[in-house]
Amino acid sequence: MTTRDPYRIVLEFSRAQRAGQPHAFEFTPQPYLLRTPGGGFESAEFPWTAELLADLGAARLPGQTPEAIHRLGDTLRTFLAGAGWGHHEQAIVRAAREGAKIHITVRSAAAELYALPWEFVALKSTGQLIGGVPGLLVRYEWPEAASFPDRVAAAARRGRVLFAWSAAGGAVPAEQHLAALKAALDPSAFDPSRDVIAHATWGKIDQALDDAARHGPPVDALHLLCHGAPIGSGYGLAFDDEAQPGSAVVVDAGRVQQLLAPHAGMVRLVVLSACDSGNAGDPGNHLGSVAQMIHRAGLQAVVASRFPLSTSGSTRFTEAFYGALARDRASLERAFLAARDALLRDPGQLDWASVQLYSRDADGDATFPLHLSSETSTPAPSPPPTSAPPQPDLSTRRRRLTVLAAAALATLGVTALVLVLAADQGPPVVTPPAS
Repeated sequence: MTTRDPYRIVLEFSRAQRAGQPHAFEFTPQPYLLRTPGGGFESAEFPWTAELLADLGAARLPGQTPEAIHRLGDTLRTFLAGAGWGHHEQAIVRAAREGAKIHITVRSAAAELYALPWEFVALKSTGQLIGGVPGLLVRYEWPEAASFPDRVAAAARRGRVLFAWSAAGGAVPAEQHLAALKAALDPSAFDPSRDVIAHATWGKIDQALDDAARHGPPVDALHLLCHGAPIGSGYGLAFDDEAQPGSAVVVDAGRVQQLLAPHAGMVRLVVLSACDSGNAGDPGNHLGSVAQMIHRAGLQAVVASRFPLSTSGSTRFTEAFYGALARDRASLERAFLAARDALLRDPGQLDWASVQLYSRDADGDATFPLHLSSETSTPAPSPPPTSAPPQPDLSTRRRRLTVLAAAALATLGVTALVLVLAADQGPPVVTPPAS
């Protein structure tokens, strides 16, 4: 094992009954099929009880009780024990001591299992939660939802980041996020006069993405800062309402997917700096979380927050994440870990366990969503270029209908897989945290 080859574990789950129906959840202890490392099958029962839901509710709130978190961790570990988890747990401890990376991918044909914080799985030998193990990445993946092919030539990309914020649901730290993006990104990748959508509406975001696809430069990453809000049995995002200026409109996960699916061939990364943007809502909710629905549309990587995200935590994550991506030229996976480590330094918040990455094992262990040219690096200054960089050629526009059809197909037909374990307008003043 080398630092370039992380120890990889892929966890695939299937419900033992009605395995082909991802949302056929019943609130009762459920048996799930698990495949062992040797290729056999095990059955393990997960205890869906009122006590478990109470612990899940307690864990997401500020000032949470540590006992609830560790009870959840022990429950998750007991569930995994029947599928050879003990072997992998020893390997995780050994890899962590050697400074090696560990990548765990959670993939489930049973939608309710995405509601569980797998970062809380407790190691038997140490009691440590795996989400806090240095170098250990937990990522989430919906089965049979491959990343949409990149439709933009690499030479046309500039590492552009589009920043959209809305304070319609309450004050947000837009000024701090803007400062973090300006500090991390070269002006060719982030131009505030071009790349900031203040008081964002659905229409403004759609128009900006459409303009980027038509005229360039293409958008590599979309950074959304707003409030999450309940809608139905799940959560959505609160944008400014175009029909009623000054009011908020909560956009559900399915509509957010409709907004971004046509741009899956251009946008490679979406960062949702919004409370509960990774929260799937009630177990069995047919929509799932905002992050999951964007992921299912074929976006290569989505970062979100499963729990309420503190104002300071959202800013700290933005600083560390984009600093690693752009200044350090780190992979998405390493940048996510660097940002999580920054959140771990605040003992008063659970932001480190709240942030969640949706990406795909098939895309590899080192992906680079920002296509940064050599001129945009920030090490030692070099002489200015003798000629301007070439402008992007986007004469071939993606067809929106084709992409929407692909996104729709990705949401259909879930296989009955099993658990597999394998080797500016002025931004507002910050007041309360986003919620």
